[in-house]
Amino acid sequence: MTSRQRIVALTVACALFMQTLDSSVLGTALPAIGRDFGLDPVHLHLAMTSYLIALAVFMPMSGWIADSFGTRTVLRIAIVIFVGASVGCGYSSSIGELAVMRIIQGMGGAMKRAAISSREILAIIRLGVTTSPVASRWIP
Repeated sequence: MTSRQRIVALTVACALFMQTLDSSVLGTALPAIGRDFGLDPVHLHLAMTSYLIALAVFMPMSGWIADSFGTRTVLRIAIVIFVGASVGCGYSSSIGELAVMRIIQGMGGAMKRAAISSREILAIIRLGVTTSPVASRWIP
Protein backbone atom coordinates (compact mmCIF):
# COMPACT_ATOMS: atom_id res chain seq x y z
CA MET A 1 0.00 0.00 0.00
CA THR A 2 1.47 3.34 -1.04
CA SER A 3 1.73 6.30 1.31
CA ARG A 4 -1.02 8.12 -0.61
CA GLN A 5 -3.36 5.17 -0.14
CA ARG A 6 -2.54 5.13 3.57
CA ILE A 7 -3.33 8.84 3.86
CA VAL A 8 -6.67 8.36 2.09
CA ALA A 9 -7.51 5.38 4.28
CA LEU A 10 -6.61 7.23 7.48
CA THR A 11 -8.58 10.32 6.42
CA VAL A 12 -11.67 8.26 5.69
CA ALA A 13 -11.23 6.30 8.92
CA CYS A 14 -11.00 9.52 10.93
CA ALA A 15 -14.13 10.90 9.23
CA LEU A 16 -16.07 7.73 10.00
CA PHE A 17 -14.75 7.71 13.58
CA MET A 18 -15.88 11.32 14.10
CA GLN A 19 -19.37 10.46 12.92
CA THR A 20 -19.62 7.29 15.01
CA LEU A 21 -18.33 9.03 18.10
CA ASP A 22 -20.66 11.97 17.63
CA SER A 23 -23.75 9.83 17.21
CA SER A 24 -23.09 8.07 20.53
CA VAL A 25 -21.34 10.63 22.75
CA LEU A 26 -24.38 12.81 23.29
CA GLY A 27 -26.10 10.05 25.26
CA THR A 28 -23.38 10.06 27.89
CA ALA A 29 -23.21 13.85 28.00
CA LEU A 30 -26.95 14.45 28.45
CA PRO A 31 -26.82 14.87 32.26
CA ALA A 32 -24.12 17.55 31.99
CA ILE A 33 -25.91 19.29 29.12
CA GLY A 34 -29.16 19.20 31.09
CA ARG A 35 -27.44 20.87 34.07
CA ASP A 36 -25.98 23.57 31.82
CA PHE A 37 -29.34 24.30 30.20
CA GLY A 38 -31.26 23.94 33.46
CA LEU A 39 -33.35 21.10 32.04
CA ASP A 40 -34.05 17.54 33.02
CA PRO A 41 -31.96 15.24 30.75
CA VAL A 42 -35.17 13.44 29.76
CA HIS A 43 -36.30 16.62 27.97
CA LEU A 44 -33.22 16.68 25.75
CA HIS A 45 -34.54 13.99 23.40
CA LEU A 46 -34.84 16.63 20.67
CA ALA A 47 -31.05 16.96 20.57
CA MET A 48 -30.66 13.19 20.32
CA THR A 49 -33.21 12.55 17.61
CA SER A 50 -32.59 15.62 15.44
CA TYR A 51 -29.19 14.29 14.34
CA LEU A 52 -30.50 10.86 13.40
CA ILE A 53 -33.54 12.22 11.58
CA ALA A 54 -31.38 14.67 9.61
CA LEU A 55 -28.98 11.85 8.75
CA ALA A 56 -31.83 9.72 7.41
CA VAL A 57 -33.54 12.57 5.54
CA PHE A 58 -30.43 13.94 3.82
CA MET A 59 -28.77 10.62 2.94
CA PRO A 60 -30.54 10.14 -0.45
CA MET A 61 -29.92 13.76 -1.45
CA SER A 62 -26.27 13.42 -0.43
CA GLY A 63 -25.83 10.47 -2.77
CA TRP A 64 -27.04 12.58 -5.67
CA ILE A 65 -24.73 15.45 -4.60
CA ALA A 66 -21.74 13.08 -4.43
CA ASP A 67 -22.54 11.73 -7.89
CA SER A 68 -22.93 15.25 -9.31
CA PHE A 69 -19.93 17.02 -7.77
CA GLY A 70 -17.50 14.20 -7.02
CA THR A 71 -16.89 12.28 -3.85
CA ARG A 72 -13.62 14.00 -2.95
CA THR A 73 -15.16 17.48 -3.09
CA VAL A 74 -18.27 16.39 -1.21
CA LEU A 75 -16.20 14.66 1.49
CA ARG A 76 -14.13 17.78 2.04
CA ILE A 77 -17.24 19.97 2.29
CA ALA A 78 -18.94 17.43 4.53
CA ILE A 79 -16.04 17.39 6.98
CA VAL A 80 -16.06 21.20 7.15
CA ILE A 81 -19.84 21.26 7.72
CA PHE A 82 -19.64 18.53 10.33
CA VAL A 83 -16.77 20.10 12.28
CA GLY A 84 -18.34 23.57 12.07
CA ALA A 85 -21.63 22.23 13.40
CA SER A 86 -19.76 20.40 16.17
CA VAL A 87 -18.20 23.68 17.24
CA GLY A 88 -21.66 25.26 17.04
CA CYS A 89 -23.02 22.54 19.33
CA GLY A 90 -20.33 23.38 21.84
CA TYR A 91 -21.25 27.06 21.82
CA SER A 92 -25.04 26.62 21.78
CA SER A 93 -26.80 28.24 24.71
CA SER A 94 -30.27 26.68 24.38
CA ILE A 95 -31.85 23.41 23.40
CA GLY A 96 -33.15 25.03 20.20
CA GLU A 97 -29.67 26.09 19.11
CA LEU A 98 -28.32 22.66 19.98
CA ALA A 99 -31.04 20.96 17.91
CA VAL A 100 -30.33 23.20 14.90
CA MET A 101 -26.60 22.47 15.12
CA ARG A 102 -27.35 18.75 15.41
CA ILE A 103 -29.48 18.95 12.24
CA ILE A 104 -26.58 20.63 10.43
CA GLN A 105 -24.27 17.90 11.78
CA GLY A 106 -26.68 15.31 10.40
CA MET A 107 -26.48 16.96 6.99
CA GLY A 108 -22.68 16.84 7.11
CA GLY A 109 -22.76 13.25 8.35
CA ALA A 110 -25.07 12.21 5.53
CA MET A 111 -22.74 13.84 3.01
CA LYS A 112 -19.76 12.01 4.53
CA ARG A 113 -21.51 8.66 4.29
CA ALA A 114 -22.48 9.27 0.67
CA ALA A 115 -18.98 10.40 -0.29
CA ILE A 116 -17.17 7.42 1.18
CA SER A 117 -17.21 4.53 -1.26
CA SER A 118 -16.65 0.88 -0.60
CA ARG A 119 -13.19 1.24 -2.13
CA GLU A 120 -12.10 3.53 0.70
CA ILE A 121 -13.65 1.27 3.31
CA LEU A 122 -11.77 -1.71 1.86
CA ALA A 123 -8.58 0.36 1.97
CA ILE A 124 -9.14 0.99 5.67
CA ILE A 125 -9.64 -2.72 6.30
CA ARG A 126 -6.55 -3.53 4.28
CA LEU A 127 -4.54 -0.87 6.13
CA GLY A 128 -5.53 -2.45 9.43
CA VAL A 129 -4.58 -5.88 8.18
CA THR A 130 -1.25 -4.84 6.67
CA THR A 131 -0.21 -2.96 9.81
CA SER A 132 -1.08 -5.88 12.07
CA PRO A 133 1.92 -8.26 12.27
CA VAL A 134 -0.25 -11.25 13.18
CA ALA A 135 -3.06 -10.78 10.66
CA SER A 136 -0.78 -9.85 7.75
CA ARG A 137 0.67 -13.37 7.77
CA TRP A 138 -2.72 -14.98 7.11
CA ILE A 139 -4.57 -12.40 4.99
CA PRO A 140 -2.91 -11.18 1.77
